[in-house]
Amino acid sequence: MGEPYTGKSCLIKRYCEGRFVPEYISTIGIDYGVKTILMGEDEEIEIKVNFWDVAGDPVYFEIRNEFYKDTHGAILLYDTTSRKSFESLEKWVEELMAYYTQEVTIFLVANKVIRVPKVDSSPRMISTKEGMNYAEKMDFAYFETSALTGEGVAEMFTALFQKVLATIHLSLTALGGSLGPRIPRLFTPMPVATPTCSAFPSLVNYSQARGKTFRKKVSKPQRRYFRYVDGLKAQGLPVPKTPVNVIENKFWKVSNGMKVYKPVSPGSRNRRHATRFHLHKGSCIRRLSHGKRSTGGRNNSGRITMRHKGGGHKRRVRSVDFMRTSMAGQQVVRMEYDPNRSASLCLLRCLSTNEFSYIVQCEGVQVGSILHSYRQGIPSPREGEDPIPRSQLVQQGNCLRLRDIPVGTLIHCISLRPDGPAQICRSAGTSAQLIATDIETGHAQIRLASKEVRIVSVDCVATIGVVGNKDHRLRNWGKAGARRRKGIRPSVRGIHMNPCDHPHGGGSNSKGNKHNRTPWGWLTKGWKTVRRKRWFIVTPRWKANKK
Repeated sequence: MGEPYTGKSCLIKRYCEGRFVPEYISTIGIDYGVKTILMGEDEEIEIKVNFWDVAGDPVYFEIRNEFYKDTHGAILLYDTTSRKSFESLEKWVEELMAYYTQEVTIFLVANKVIRVPKVDSSPRMISTKEGMNYAEKMDFAYFETSALTGEGVAEMFTALFQKVLATIHLSLTALGGSLGPRIPRLFTPMPVATPTCSAFPSLVNYSQARGKTFRKKVSKPQRRYFRYVDGLKAQGLPVPKTPVNVIENKFWKVSNGMKVYKPVSPGSRNRRHATRFHLHKGSCIRRLSHGKRSTGGRNNSGRITMRHKGGGHKRRVRSVDFMRTSMAGQQVVRMEYDPNRSASLCLLRCLSTNEFSYIVQCEGVQVGSILHSYRQGIPSPREGEDPIPRSQLVQQGNCLRLRDIPVGTLIHCISLRPDGPAQICRSAGTSAQLIATDIETGHAQIRLASKEVRIVSVDCVATIGVVGNKDHRLRNWGKAGARRRKGIRPSVRGIHMNPCDHPHGGGSNSKGNKHNRTPWGWLTKGWKTVRRKRWFIVTPRWKANKK
């Protein structure tokens, strides 16, 4: 955090991607970075760190304050060649203190200590002594970095992570410790819905196990579970009646949010998928679903149009509410697994009519949360009532028109017509960013994950946040039977066939290396269907990825 032009984005790019961006690109709202690091003496602790690069422009104040909550560490950045960026540090500290909800570690960092004379000939305005005096006055750690050369960047981030981990570890291991309304889950496993393993004793012996002989008689997995119970109690969450080992057993273990199976058999080797402890274990609601009839890859005339399809497990198709027309508040009842899509689903109950509906799960939405849909616009306050604050409207899972969403917000489930259903950004882990709105012309610009920029109407609706189950892309099927249950039959590559059976078949000079075609001459892998001149695509994918 800091004033514009101080190098916040360049610092994150240098650490996360190891590169420097020479041209200045102003951050719109919030930018995001992620990196997995190894901590500890033997590098036995694997941590995924999320970086939030907040825009320094005052226009994005309402967007910034939503990201100060639940912050573990903050970097207060200033430019050594700008006196204004140093004098405004007090303002940034007050802004952070007004919105943070737990103990936060703050580092004061001086950037641009090394510059290229031909590019930036500005003299240094703030000396090292002046920066250290301010850090000592505010009780901050002080570092000097250069995003251009990378000097001091890794050392600064490593020191910050060590300080944050030490603070969290001490708070979680101390009984009665308080870190605010939410406890960080770096050292605690995820809560479970129903017990599936009896690796621990019952809670009747919980107090006996935590006696004077705690370290001698209690195993390491049990100590992990006790820290997990302490975290639940500190959050005010109910403790499960039967303790469950969500860390490890003889068949699998949880590592970095993924359930990794141990190679106890050839079929379980390399198998892994995202954890599902928070998902409902029962069946779906029958009236909100219907049976899925398998076609075996054939069309309505019985002709095979898609090879290697057939069989598979029985499925039911959930009817997902992509319109979000309910004006009343809806409460999240539970999370459910959907075998037909990569993302999970949320079961909602309308507070006024008690009707149930499914929506795509949004990252950060918990069971019991109240979601609202403002598809018809934000209601005007009644006489004597205050208007709904912007921070309450722009919450994860809420559905709003693009004209009511702040610029720079991450969104998903975007409709292409004002009266149409959501069509864009519906798969796991995807999102788009609202980069511009023009009320006069009635158009808004959104940047997709592929860097494509599109124009849509400001009356189109979108859901705030990122689609959940972002670790779906890391899944490994393991044995071939897992793919057979999904209806995918074994396939032989064309390069191993005869020339008469496949365009890629044959040996020596008989290989044509032609594009695959059906017996009727159609390209089997498809062809480009998007016209180069599409008025609603400002920057196409091929041009954005070329830069």
